[in-house]
Amino acid sequence: MEELMTGKPESSTNNIPVTELQQSPQEQTTPPVVSISHTNELPSFEILEKLIDAYFNHCATTSPILDINEFKYSVKTKTCNMFLLYALIAVGIRFSDQVDIAEGPLWLAGEKYASKARKMIAQVIEVASIDHIQGLLILSANEYGCARGPRCWTYIGMATRMAIELGLYKEKIFEEESNSMILLSPSKWYWYETRRKVFWESFMHDKFSSAATGRPGTLDPDDCQIMLPVDIDIFDINSSQDFYQCSLDQTKLVHYHIRRDGITNQITGIQMNSLDVSLPEHRIYLNRVGWTSRILKAGVLLSKITQLVNRNDHKHHVFAAYYEDDDSEYTKLNRELDEWIDSLPLQSRNTPANLERARSQNNVQSVQYIIGHMLHSSLIVLLNRPSIIIADMPGLIQTSQNLQDKVHKSVEKCLAAADNVTVMLKDLCYQIKVMPPYISYSVYIAATVIINNRFVTNLQENQKAESALKKYFNFLSVSGSFYPRTTI
Repeated sequence: MEELMTGKPESSTNNIPVTELQQSPQEQTTPPVVSISHTNELPSFEILEKLIDAYFNHCATTSPILDINEFKYSVKTKTCNMFLLYALIAVGIRFSDQVDIAEGPLWLAGEKYASKARKMIAQVIEVASIDHIQGLLILSANEYGCARGPRCWTYIGMATRMAIELGLYKEKIFEEESNSMILLSPSKWYWYETRRKVFWESFMHDKFSSAATGRPGTLDPDDCQIMLPVDIDIFDINSSQDFYQCSLDQTKLVHYHIRRDGITNQITGIQMNSLDVSLPEHRIYLNRVGWTSRILKAGVLLSKITQLVNRNDHKHHVFAAYYEDDDSEYTKLNRELDEWIDSLPLQSRNTPANLERARSQNNVQSVQYIIGHMLHSSLIVLLNRPSIIIADMPGLIQTSQNLQDKVHKSVEKCLAAADNVTVMLKDLCYQIKVMPPYISYSVYIAATVIINNRFVTNLQENQKAESALKKYFNFLSVSGSFYPRTTI
């Protein structure tokens, strides 16, 4: 298990020539704020390449917002955006073995380059671009790891506003490709997919930062018309040559077929076919979407649940708000959480056998399996956690038996979900270098319930909580080396 994800999965464009990616007629990148050739403040290209590898190996394993080969090519040809490069190096250094250029503890090792990126912010916000959104998101992760909450929050806000400015929340492929069945060049398809990944990464940053701070988010899921991104491994030679992609509301569904050169196996084109989701024979393919889409759907549920929990309009009528109305937001969200699980293929559900299989595999799916189920379990905890307080309220006994049963069932659901997070903590620690830093929020939410159980009168539950807390402290110890924010 300790060897899990020691190697970076192949790039999602591993069969697309870098030069073709660079020559895409629709790709618009921002000119470097400072040309690489005009600065001697960077390490040699050999060291730069190792730092870039460190970033992609540890921070972009599941849904990278830029392509490693394309980015290395831009660095080598001195055409990359310097703000993006500085931000990427700042994060990558903490996972690199280049100790000679690291400064201070691991989490602060890239401060030299982070400070250079921060000095460019005034220039960056003047021009909305994909490069700048990517740089802001990466820099926000660095600031989060350095326990600089206000900066992290601000940079995420800049990135999301910039994404809106560029119209990334809208899906362009249906506007520009009028036929229901078309053949896309690899570079053109990748241009569309990069927009999706950058937008949805902005969305997830927005929702996790809002959840952690209790503040309103920027992006409304109902405004997100752009398709959900596909998994990173869809272009692997050993993968199926067919894959599917849907919109968040599942009103749009696309089937893709990969065409390859019979001799070189190079991808020559991607055939796109829009499917009519009103037809039962097409709707079954909605369950063929990958883990990336499912995790993003859980992120949407996170935004809805935190919105419910953080608003004050139910505080004075807590029983009615949570349980008495079968059409309450609480009931609807619990139903959506159940539907998230029900939509998973059997081999992806949270069972002991599937967990053992994930532990034995060395691939992206094993990481996404842990992320997806930890996030989902923490959402169950977050939504049902108030029931623990409500169950002890004197007024509960004066309510109907049906309502009391609902409260106690909610408590049981919350405790079981917290236990699920605890079970996966060991896996999270083993793979901490490839986990997104914001997964610590899921750990924190579950830990609040475990801590509460440490002080209950039931001796068995008390001892169980004490044992579980040791795993949570171990997580803090392991993750704190790279992201000390998780210990605060």
